[in-house]
Amino acid sequence: MLRERCRGAGERLKFYQTTDNDYSSFEDRSIDFVFSFGVFVHIPVPEIASILKRLRSKMVPGGEIILQYSNWDKLDKWGWERARVPVWFRDNPTHPKMWWTKNDCGTMERLSKEAGYDIESLDVSYFGTCSVLHLRA
Repeated sequence: MLRERCRGAGERLKFYQTTDNDYSSFEDRSIDFVFSFGVFVHIPVPEIASILKRLRSKMVPGGEIILQYSNWDKLDKWGWERARVPVWFRDNPTHPKMWWTKNDCGTMERLSKEAGYDIESLDVSYFGTCSVLHLRA
């Protein structure tokens, strides 16, 4: 879909799928754009912090990150049942079977700033149950 919509990028548009979170296979200042959908809603907050910090040195100046993350404030407003997220998660956010990370805009703002990013948007307001973060290196 991206290649179709970004035809002018030609061979400059390359896709990489990582299998680790240290990004050692990437050179510093080599990544222009990071996109993640459906992953950070399940990653614990301390790991999100580590990933953002590890990615920072790999980003070119002005590079962008778009990532979807869980937002319990939005989920409360939308409705847990409506979103098909088990209500028992709300009272047991550290339970080993919990798969929707307890997170919110304030937490992502803190993590993003600590990792050295400029925040374009904490939530581009696309989803009712989670948020989409837009960062710039």
